[in-house]
Amino acid sequence: MPSMGRTKVYHQFRFEHRWKRDNLKGSDNFYTDRYRYKLFAYIPINKPTLENKTFFVSPSAEIFFETGRNVVYNPYEDFRIYTAIGYIFNSRYMFFGGHMWTIGQNPDGFSYRQSHIIRLNLFITLDLRGKSNKESLPFKMNQIMP
Repeated sequence: MPSMGRTKVYHQFRFEHRWKRDNLKGSDNFYTDRYRYKLFAYIPINKPTLENKTFFVSPSAEIFFETGRNVVYNPYEDFRIYTAIGYIFNSRYMFFGGHMWTIGQNPDGFSYRQSHIIRLNLFITLDLRGKSNKESLPFKMNQIMP
């Protein structure tokens, strides 16, 4: 978990196997692989570290590629930019929300669509073992996944 001053910077690579089909009755299934790379950060605002009663900003960028027999023309699938503002209430609850802009390939493979999405997230831990505040936040600071 590298840090730059108060900012914690993370990256994530995901590899997904997907079986997809149209919504029409009797449609065939087809298999694709999707690759996702995400770069994101957490920046505390009112305290020097992410702990209870901390406001934070979390910018991120993620790119998606897809491979498989039925991928149309171009392996590029989607690109997302998301900026959130959040608050860590206590050792059990964290909330954040923000705006996500996404641009992705249409089924023809040559044109693209854009979307603006408002996202709201609430993290609740179910770990009731009574750990110290930093250990029992609703996320592990070395494994935070929004």
